[in-house]
Order: sequence, then C-alpha cells, then structure tokens
Amino acid sequence: MSAFGGVKYRMPFLEGFLLGNSCAAESRYRTVNLLLKRKLLQEDYKRRSGMGRETLPEDAANIAEDEPDTEGITNATVLLDFYDEAPRQDIAVLQRAAVYEILSLAQSAIFASAIDALDKSGQCQVPNLRDAIVGTKRFGKFWLAPFGATGRLPTVRELHDALFEVETPVEMAAIGGVLLRRVQNDAAFQTSATELQGVPPLVLMQSIPTEKPLVESFASLIESMVVRHEQVSFNKNRQRWCYFDESGQNLVKDDLRPLGVGWHAMRFPQLYALCSDVRLTKDDLSHAK
Repeated sequence: MSAFGGVKYRMPFLEGFLLGNSCAAESRYRTVNLLLKRKLLQEDYKRRSGMGRETLPEDAANIAEDEPDTEGITNATVLLDFYDEAPRQDIAVLQRAAVYEILSLAQSAIFASAIDALDKSGQCQVPNLRDAIVGTKRFGKFWLAPFGATGRLPTVRELHDALFEVETPVEMAAIGGVLLRRVQNDAAFQTSATELQGVPPLVLMQSIPTEKPLVESFASLIESMVVRHEQVSFNKNRQRWCYFDESGQNLVKDDLRPLGVGWHAMRFPQLYALCSDVRLTKDDLSHAK
C-alpha cells in the first residue's frame, strides 16, 4: 500500500474501503473509527504489558509471510483490551469478536493435546489424556471443582499469557479448560452469547455445562470437537484427522496434520499497517458524516 499511487488514488481507495456501500465497508468504518478514538492506530502506539503473542494454524501458515513487520497492534492486545471493559453498545462488535476468538483459542489448546498424543502413538485413550490434564500443576485443580466453587479464577489476560509460556500440549490444554470456565464467568460472554448463538465455539460450549466440573465434561467436549472437525474436513473435501473406535474411548489417527494454537481469524496488524501506509487520520473519517 505504501506504493499505491500516492495522492492520486488515496481518496478513491478510502471511499471504497470505508464507505463502499456494503455491510463490510460499514463494519470496517466502525472498527477503524473506534480504533482511532482509542489511539490504537497511531505510530507511537505502545503495547500494553503482557505477551500479546499469537500463532497461526498450519492451514493458514502462508498468511504468516504477510504478517506486517511493525511495532503496532496485535490481534491479542486489541481484543483483550476490549474484552476487559464493561459491556457497552459502542464496543459490542469487538467484544463479540474477542469472545469468539478467546473461546476458539481455548478449545484449540484442548484439542491440540489430543492431536499431539495421536502424533506420538497413533492412538489416544481419552480417559488417560483427561487424567494427565487434571494432574498438571497450578491449573489442573480448577478442572475438579464445580462452577462457582473454584475460588479466584485467573483473568483471561493472565491465562492467555500463561498459555504461551508453558511447554507441553497437556499444560496448554489444562489452561485452555480454565480459560473456558473463566469466560463463562465474565460479563463480555454473557452479553455476547445471544448474538453468537450457532457459531462453532458457542456450539462446542454446550458440551461444558456449568453445573458440572470441567473434568466431567472432557469426554463429551473431545467428542464434539472430533465431530466438528470431521464436518470441516468434509466441507473442505479433505480426509478427517482422527476418529473414535468402536469403544468410544480411544481416539485413532487418520490423516493427521499439525494444529496451531493461537489468534488467527482477525487481521488487526494488517489493518494497522494499511492505515499507516495511507496515513489515515480522524479527518478522513469525518468526511463520511
């Protein structure tokens, strides 16, 4: 974009990008306007404390090559900031995006532990994987307590940072479960859930009833994840990664592929780089009023 014809094509581009007479353009306008108000698109933006780390799934690895080399915003820092705020209508769209992404991150962390076990031995006994997760230090204890009886749960931001600090998939899965439970407690989830009904992360949450400890929901959650992944593979005309044997307790490797865990559905770093290239300001948005 930095070589996009200079001044000659700048305004036509911005009119199409932000005022393109479509729902997508309207959504981009609201998002850019909100980020500008928060000074998140300024060149001197300073990241908030925390990891802000994010990875990409294997299927989207080619996108990593286009990741902007910038000190600007990340998907994690933007969405975690909005997630932490009290729900309000003007930030509702970004809070919903945050809830969607956090749930997806947590569920991927849990599923990745099963994929890792299959990669090592070709089969995975679900009860054994469950016990290994519950047995992890620091976070395993949260899997045993009923909803509301777990004491102080770490915040989403604390869990996010811990997720990228641990070294094993089993530890990541333990944190992923606690992250799901944490989200169930938070106002951002409770106000966003209605609008997100039917999307995959919310559908998978039906396998985690609040009246039961996490440990009792693990088998049904893994089963739902396997079914969901079979549907995705079928829709993409690809071979499934794994399946349950006749006992329903053993997960078996089929056409397994690596699973990345991280923030991957949002493109805030690219948006930051684009707005920097075209030198977007609040004045540009004021012309739309």
